[in-house]
Amino acid sequence: MVSQKRAIASTSGKFRLRHVLVVPFVLQIVAAVGCIGYLSYRNGEQIVNDIVSQLRSEVSARVYELVQTYLESPPLVNQINQDVLPLGVLNFDDLEQDRPYLWKQVLRFKAIGHAGIANEKGQYLRVGWVNRLVGLEQPQLAQQLIPGGGDLIFYNLDGDGNPTKIDNTTPNYDVRTRPFYRVVVEKKQAAWSDVYINFGYGTLQINASLPYYDADGKLIGVLTCQMGLDQIHNFLQTLSVGNSGQVFIIEPQGELIASSVKNLPLSVGKGQDSKRIKAQDSSNPLMRQSVLYLFDRFNRLEDINHTVQLDFKLNGQRQFIQVSPLTDKYGLNWLIIVVVPKADFMTQIYANTRHTILLCIVALVVSVGVGFLTASWITRPLNQIAQASEYLAGGTLNQKVDSSRIFEIEILAKSFNSMARQLQESFETLEDKVKERTSELATATQQIAALNNRLRAENLRMSAELEILKQMQQLILPKPAELAAITELDIAGFMEAADEVGGDYYDVLCTDGVVTLCIG
Repeated sequence: MVSQKRAIASTSGKFRLRHVLVVPFVLQIVAAVGCIGYLSYRNGEQIVNDIVSQLRSEVSARVYELVQTYLESPPLVNQINQDVLPLGVLNFDDLEQDRPYLWKQVLRFKAIGHAGIANEKGQYLRVGWVNRLVGLEQPQLAQQLIPGGGDLIFYNLDGDGNPTKIDNTTPNYDVRTRPFYRVVVEKKQAAWSDVYINFGYGTLQINASLPYYDADGKLIGVLTCQMGLDQIHNFLQTLSVGNSGQVFIIEPQGELIASSVKNLPLSVGKGQDSKRIKAQDSSNPLMRQSVLYLFDRFNRLEDINHTVQLDFKLNGQRQFIQVSPLTDKYGLNWLIIVVVPKADFMTQIYANTRHTILLCIVALVVSVGVGFLTASWITRPLNQIAQASEYLAGGTLNQKVDSSRIFEIEILAKSFNSMARQLQESFETLEDKVKERTSELATATQQIAALNNRLRAENLRMSAELEILKQMQQLILPKPAELAAITELDIAGFMEAADEVGGDYYDVLCTDGVVTLCIG
């Protein structure tokens, strides 16, 4: 039991060679593949962040550039018309003669919906299209030529811009009360009107207006040019921002101007009951949460005066957002918002991560398999040597291990076989010597025994002779009575005979008349 406990204690805390060879190899493979996978994921994520940032900027810049192109036309038309007023091409006092010129303008400037002119008498005339952006190319004239206000009469125009028939009438129309007229009167400079809904078609429109004053600074009238925002909306519909990204334009209070989301209305209701939709109330979750996040971040979107890039989470998914202000000198203040879900660009990264994990598993299995094969290849001859060593230690000397293709193990095997052979030869020689020495010892033992017997007999004989001599010595000494009969004789005597010593000794000394007798 003690030896077993010692054996167990001696192996505790030890490692098998197979594990020592396999485990570090496997750990290195796993660590290497894991590090590569992690760095690949992190680098891919960083690349995605850079790509998304560039994409947001490029999409926003493209939208900004195109919208600016659209928005340049109405103020430009008004400026051209202001320039030709002193030349008599346009006349605020005779609006009907202005119709052919305005017709030519709407043919040249495809971005505008109509061009018009109004005066301080309340007279108004415009030429344009019913709504070319919803598929209708019907040219139309709208005029109210009665001073002080009257019915606004709509005429269809032929291909040359001449009226053909009355299409519709708006009673009691006073152009001086219209938003596009009042805004420039108040600001006394060119300005945009508020975005409004065309009740007839449910589309969003905006007017650029320019006041005209005489030499004394008196307001003579207003030049106006209308643009439908559907053309911006339709352009955004053609954009693709990732797989599910969005781009939309809003006003600072959140009212939608245009959106890239398909089938998303910009207004609700019909006719006079229609109203615009705010992005924060949209049915689209990404748009709604994006704007709510901006309101939460900035409180007032009017405060955003430069491009900002942010990110937020929607349903646990990271969303990248960029807000770019769109302003001009005529008072326009819109925001271009680009939202890109990170998941749109992480699909391939996640796929690569899965492939990396699978690669790690395959590498792990392969490395374990190769490691065990390698360890078995190395440990098999070592185990054979270890087992032969145990047998050798147990007394079985005829041990021999097989050769190995591994150079170092082959040297070890040869050394072990040589050692075992020499040990066996030494043991065989030793046995012969032991037998020889045993025989010699037996002979010597017999001789010693015989000598002991002789010594024992001699000792007995000598002991008997010494006993006789002892007795003879005692007989030589005088008897006490004999000594007592001699007067004037002092005798002191003591005798202690040796056990194994014999012989007599006598000596008589006479000194100053005193006789001394010594017996030894």
